[in-house]
Parts: sequence; C-alpha cells; structure tokens
Amino acid sequence: MTSINLSSCLFAMSVSKVGYSIYMSEVRTRVSIDIMRKMNLSLSPSSQIITNEILRRWNSLPESSKNFYNRKAK
Repeated sequence: MTSINLSSCLFAMSVSKVGYSIYMSEVRTRVSIDIMRKMNLSLSPSSQIITNEILRRWNSLPESSKNFYNRKAK
C-alpha cells in the first residue's frame, strides 16, 4: 500500500495555482489586446472572456513552461 503525504500534495497544488497566477498577471494585458484585435472590439472584453483565454493558453503550455512559473512562485 502506497502512502500519500497530504501536505505535500496540498503544497504542490498551491504552488501550481500560484504559478498560474503569476502567468496570468504577466499575460493578461497581452491576451486582452489579442482578443480585442481578433474580435475587432474597441473596448476591452469581459474579465470572464479574458480569464477563459488565459486558462486555455495555460493548459496548452508545455510542462516545462508551467514548471518555470511554478518555480517563480516558490
């Protein structure tokens, strides 16, 4: 039977979330501009649209890029 260290799992999850938060803060403006250009908008898209696109981009990043942000979070 394999034992799982719950605190290690929770730490890994929190680092990942913090890594994502760092990524999100770094790309938010660029993503907003990309959406505005793509949709030919004069005003910024809603926060939900921006956040959904950031999440889509995060999920498509290779693990090495995600690890970069997760290391920045430590």
